[in-house]
Amino acid sequence: MALSQPTNPRRLSSTSTVDATLNDADLHAILSSRPRDRLSLPWTARVTTASCLAFACGGILGLSHGSQMASLRFRAENSHRLPTSQRGWYLYHKTKNYYVMRDAGKEAFRMGGRLGVWVGLFVLTEEAVDRLRRKHEDFVSSTVAGLSIAGAFSVWSKCSPREESTAQDHN
Repeated sequence: MALSQPTNPRRLSSTSTVDATLNDADLHAILSSRPRDRLSLPWTARVTTASCLAFACGGILGLSHGSQMASLRFRAENSHRLPTSQRGWYLYHKTKNYYVMRDAGKEAFRMGGRLGVWVGLFVLTEEAVDRLRRKHEDFVSSTVAGLSIAGAFSVWSKCSPREESTAQDHN
């Protein structure tokens, strides 16, 4: 049993089990009903969602990094008076754990907040460039927004080309 060629060139698939064809009106309706927003979300929902997800990711990274740094800092600050008894070691580790939890929480909020703000600024800049270009939503808006936010971050972080070249010279 041979497959016959479809008579209508706009048939979706010749091997499809569903015999579906598109006429001009159906094709126009599908293309005109396509959502024009990025991720099919309005820009306010995109900013909120992206910022919250970035805050969560930054919080997890901050928690991990903060706990490790707080643990090392506690050990360095208390290395001159290490406990000598079993009860002393128990209290040392108990105090260290409280210290680590407190400082890790601070770092989690700090890093999560920073990342959430920068990602929110990226999405806002991307939307502003889209609107300036009259809703041309393509990679150009994302590229301009990314380069703008990267430049703003480097200015905020006080990075200079000189520091970058000296860092490469030392490696």
